[in-house]
Amino acid sequence: MFSVLSERVLAGTARLLDPWGLRLETHDDLSGWATLLAGCGSADGVNPSFDPRHSPVGPGSGFWLAVVDDGGDTVACCAYRVLRAGPLAELIRTGRLWFDPVPPALRTPVPCVLPADAPDFTGTVGHIGGLWVRPDHRGLGLPGPLAQVTRAVAVRRYPVDWDTAVYRRAIAENPRLVAAYQFLRTVPCVAGLFPPTGRVEQFHLGYSPRHHLLGRLRATAARMPAAVVAR
Repeated sequence: MFSVLSERVLAGTARLLDPWGLRLETHDDLSGWATLLAGCGSADGVNPSFDPRHSPVGPGSGFWLAVVDDGGDTVACCAYRVLRAGPLAELIRTGRLWFDPVPPALRTPVPCVLPADAPDFTGTVGHIGGLWVRPDHRGLGLPGPLAQVTRAVAVRRYPVDWDTAVYRRAIAENPRLVAAYQFLRTVPCVAGLFPPTGRVEQFHLGYSPRHHLLGRLRATAARMPAAVVAR
């Protein structure tokens, strides 16, 4: 069932991209994603959570999607991984959400401020991030479809119980960007000195349980024209 749902979202997204001469590519090696963002000059750094040099992500636990133009250049991307190293709150507090193993210089507790009513996030936790759109392709509305098609690939590959993302306060306070991620709830998760950057940071956690994740994917598929779904 989830394979059919995923294929519907993938086919529909491909049809949406086609008028711009764009296509989707799926890659299992996240080092390609890290290299792309490190060299593009317009990304807000490289999230180490998805970088194989800093985190245990590989073909069995992560992937990334590239939106590629007719010339073969990547104009947008998004990454996804599965967290299997412990409770999410503990991964945040220890910094292992970003670096695993944590380098000695960064072994200072991260000021985790998840609210008391936050879930325990038991089961398989999916984590989406690293969404980037090249400046000359911004304004096309790519972030929303790219996030959803990335999730569509994720639910086909992994038994995702929770879908999550961590982003800076500036994103959490931007209704358009929050809407693109389509999480059920967004809450503060880090407030204070963040060892990886050496700065005071405010991060938010967006999350959705499985039923909400699948419901949003079904809604996305339902919005696809009949010709797209049948493609």
